[in-house]
Amino acid sequence: MDSAALFQRLGVALALGLLIGLERGWQLRERSEGGRLAGLRTFGLTGLMGGVWALLAREFGAVVLGVGFAALAAVVILAHLQMVRSGDRPDYGITTVVAMLLTFAFGALAVTGPEALAAARA
Repeated sequence: MDSAALFQRLGVALALGLLIGLERGWQLRERSEGGRLAGLRTFGLTGLMGGVWALLAREFGAVVLGVGFAALAAVVILAHLQMVRSGDRPDYGITTVVAMLLTFAFGALAVTGPEALAAARA
């Protein structure tokens, strides 16, 4: 894959993360500052991170992508649990957690598979 195609695919990974972050931020707009698990920037970076980990997996093997996903899952779940314990989160819903993990997967798909499929899924 040439550099231009690679940058385009990483751009798609970032863009789909921003799109999901925009939707999640809008859904949770009534929450106070710090009362959301993630917002626009975090989702954008998560999509990009999925794309970067997918590139690393191409170089070092598929297990690398699994490790990246597991690490993200651990961080996101721990952050969610901390918000629930601290009382900053009035409900126990996990929609944002699942959306974050899917954003990573869609970012990886944007780099390794059909970009249009990843964008449509997001």
